[in-house]
Amino acid sequence: TPLRIDFWGRSLTVQHHSRGAASMTFEELCERPLSANDYLHLVQHLHTLVLRNVPILSHSRRHETRRFITLLDAIYDNKLTLIVSAEASPSQLFFPPSESDTNSSPTNPQNEMAEILEMETEDGNSLSSALFTGEE
Repeated sequence: TPLRIDFWGRSLTVQHHSRGAASMTFEELCERPLSANDYLHLVQHLHTLVLRNVPILSHSRRHETRRFITLLDAIYDNKLTLIVSAEASPSQLFFPPSESDTNSSPTNPQNEMAEILEMETEDGNSLSSALFTGEE
């Protein structure tokens, strides 16, 4: 039975859920016109979210990227466990350089985003996991 979350005359439906965990696609959550309020209501019903099929977020997907970041904020603020399957690693996910982009200066927004998202262990090794718990 789908989980239906009703609030302020709106509703969100979660097709795949069980005991506070849900599995949803990027399309379901970020390619629809959802707001921070929608995400906050969703995460209040969950302790774990499996987010599937996250594409590389190029400039042409800037609206979806904003929604994705808003969703991540709601997940982090509510300390949900997030498991992501994505087309690329976190450092390669946002605004990949185009073939014509030859600017590699530190002020390039693509480089800045990659640096922000780059995660390393204490011994300097890159993390290969895309599991975020909000406990960091």
